[in-house]
Amino acid sequence: MNKWCWGDVMIILGIVVMIVGLRVKLSDNFTDKQVSVVKAETAIFEVININTATARELVDLPSIGDKMAQRIIDYRNANGQFKSKEQLKNVSGIGDKTFEAIKNKIRI
Repeated sequence: MNKWCWGDVMIILGIVVMIVGLRVKLSDNFTDKQVSVVKAETAIFEVININTATARELVDLPSIGDKMAQRIIDYRNANGQFKSKEQLKNVSGIGDKTFEAIKNKIRI
């Protein structure tokens, strides 16, 4: 019959505490914002049509938040459909860096 030493008990207790603590931490900290991030990361594989996209779809693009999505829609409503991807740079706040981050994830 094996005897348990105090060190073995402490290791097992430590592992149990880590597992339970991790579960609590994940469940307590998993907010709606984090759920949106997960959805955004999975939506990256889709190519979004900037002429028909809703604000919700535009927010799924990297570097595009709620306000920027609304600016894109406002620009589209005021100027008509985008004729090229590069025309997106005419939207206030979309510069070269943002455009580079999204150019392969959009279409017209």
